[in-house]
Amino acid sequence: SLYPDHVIFLGPGVPERVETGAPLVLVPGAGALLRRDASASARAMARCIADVARLVPAGAALSVLSADEEAALLGWEAEAYRKTLQRPAS
Repeated sequence: SLYPDHVIFLGPGVPERVETGAPLVLVPGAGALLRRDASASARAMARCIADVARLVPAGAALSVLSADEEAALLGWEAEAYRKTLQRPAS
């Protein structure tokens, strides 16, 4: 994950397998898939990631959140409440 909101709205990391049920899945060499039932917040975050990714030079070294940092965010009570406020996109 690149930043905290990524973890909150899309889950930790971005999987490369559709079977995970994640709202956003990367398809190496092709692009990304976004679930039809992704919340408006997840859609906005996916767009944000796409916008940021376009600005990153090919081969650039990125600093990402560790698994421990992602777990801490997912366990944070305020963020857990925030997730309950999300509604599926219509």
